[in-house]
Amino acid sequence: MMRGASGLAVLPSLLAAERLGLGSSTLFWVLVALVWFGGSAVLGGWLLRRGRPLFWWVGHALGGIVLAFGLAAFHAWALGAEVTIPPVYRTLAYDLDAGVALDPILHCEAVLQQGQVLASPGAHPRFGAPQDRLWFDAPGSGGRRQLHFIDPDSREVRCWTCGEAGNNVRPVPNPIGEGVLFESDRDGALGLFSAETRERTRGRRPSRRIIPGDAPGAFPIYEAGGRGMVWSTAKNGAFSILTAALVVGHGGLSLGSHRPLVAGGLDWVAPLAWSLDARSLVYARGAGPDAFEGWWIDPATGQEEALGPLAGAAAVSFSRDGRSMVLASEEGNHAGPAGLGFVLARMGGARARAAGRSQLRIGTPGEALVRLDLGPVADWGAPTGVALPAGGGSLVLGQWRLGKEGREERLILLIRSCREAL
Repeated sequence: MMRGASGLAVLPSLLAAERLGLGSSTLFWVLVALVWFGGSAVLGGWLLRRGRPLFWWVGHALGGIVLAFGLAAFHAWALGAEVTIPPVYRTLAYDLDAGVALDPILHCEAVLQQGQVLASPGAHPRFGAPQDRLWFDAPGSGGRRQLHFIDPDSREVRCWTCGEAGNNVRPVPNPIGEGVLFESDRDGALGLFSAETRERTRGRRPSRRIIPGDAPGAFPIYEAGGRGMVWSTAKNGAFSILTAALVVGHGGLSLGSHRPLVAGGLDWVAPLAWSLDARSLVYARGAGPDAFEGWWIDPATGQEEALGPLAGAAAVSFSRDGRSMVLASEEGNHAGPAGLGFVLARMGGARARAAGRSQLRIGTPGEALVRLDLGPVADWGAPTGVALPAGGGSLVLGQWRLGKEGREERLILLIRSCREAL
């Protein structure tokens, strides 16, 4: 009887282990066996003689949870935290950098002028091919969030995934070619998907799911050359950032061999943006998607620099030639306890809070950044993302706030006063 009760008592530790991604850990199952048999024999026998089986059961349950979280910390600590840029990407960075055309150098004022509201609601803006479209996600006709873009010629807002199931969010268009990556919950949990961006007379093909292996993936972006995918994954209690080539085959997309880029260790990590010249990769490191610090790295030289707290997956945007970088953050926000990312990032759900003020910084990657003066725009709400169009004479800021009827969102065009350097 006591052994059967011990099996029930350890269920909380099994659930905690599943939540932390420890189902494949041999060490975890060895420790579970020790709890079942050793704990039952020693602690259970002592409490039974005293007539307190309930205390024994509760103690086993709490001990199982502590065991699972402790083992997760051990796995994350053992894996360590480091950036490991494969040699092939160091070579690729130099090659792509040499082939990127340079935009004219602009001298711009730090004060931005408020332009028109491009879309409301709308969040997570990003520019990409074809024709420098502005992509974002917003509620569709059925209430679910869908991918939209603004046609650069007609300025018409078009919904691209409204005929598909689920909430489709965080679009990342290919910077130089065909396709847009995004996340969708159409199969239950969030998964990675790709949609074509080509216009067809008979309608486009349905979006295709990308399965990144035996561990779930999140926060996908394109490699600098547009031919591979970079994403965040979690396995055996720790997060890491991986990259792989995108292979087009019959029936959909597949991934080539996985290469590690960043090992999170005790921290949650995810990629945010990779510039077209391949010389700037920005990734998130922190407690989870709502509380992290940005880190910039030059894959060619290994130079790395902390960027401070940033606001969401679309908080970083690069100019077309990679020489300018703009960052969006929320005043008063902080990165959180990064060392607990292996636990907190799996809790799920955004923090219920009021929106703060928007803040933007711009400058050359790897150098000091200048804070932009947003004027009254900063007070409207917190940022959901920022996007730099071709030319660099303006930018698009996504914002959100809590209104009388709930969450309000907008994408607003901000004009920069610039002159071309002589």
